[in-house]
Amino acid sequence: MASTTTFTGVVRSENGFSDITKTASTGAITTNSTYGTNADIGGTLDVTGVTKLAGATNLVTPYVSLTAATSAPTAAQSGTTFVFNRAAGVVVTLPVAAVGIRYKFIVGTTVTSNVLSIKGSSATNGFTAYSMVSVKDKDNNVTQDKIFLADGSDDDVFSMNGGTTGGFLGSVIDVLGVAAGGASFAAVWHLNSNLLIADGTLATPFA
Repeated sequence: MASTTTFTGVVRSENGFSDITKTASTGAITTNSTYGTNADIGGTLDVTGVTKLAGATNLVTPYVSLTAATSAPTAAQSGTTFVFNRAAGVVVTLPVAAVGIRYKFIVGTTVTSNVLSIKGSSATNGFTAYSMVSVKDKDNNVTQDKIFLADGSDDDVFSMNGGTTGGFLGSVIDVLGVAAGGASFAAVWHLNSNLLIADGTLATPFA
């Protein structure tokens, strides 16, 4: 029988607390979370207010290797690092932009055919006018280096072709949801790269 107990004073235990689930048919007990000197939480930790961490903190970033031709990250995967590992190209379709959703993309394998692209979920999900990439020449020819900005009106695709628009091993791209709308967009992403490696006569990857 489910019930709720309310305590008005301090509750103490010498051996911690456990949140469990009991299987009705067998009586088997499954421990979901434990709370003691250390806490092991088996679900989502939703914190409202300021969070203060004292002592050593080990935060593990979720990692996904992209080896298929297409990928569609979800809002629930915010904070994930995606690594392009397909020489034949990968098309990433972002979810509808929402404030605070963040992804990192790294080129782990140079694209040699097709493209590595990151695009909005539709033409109304585009990149801010201050989305900026710093494109570097792969042969370290600094006279070739250029900076490109999205136009802020209809650019909803970021594409690296393995040549003039980037796509070489080591390139890093950050994407952040910043607004529910702006310019001609219903939802807006900010894309930034301080290290986009390309070759030839460098050109903008935004379209």
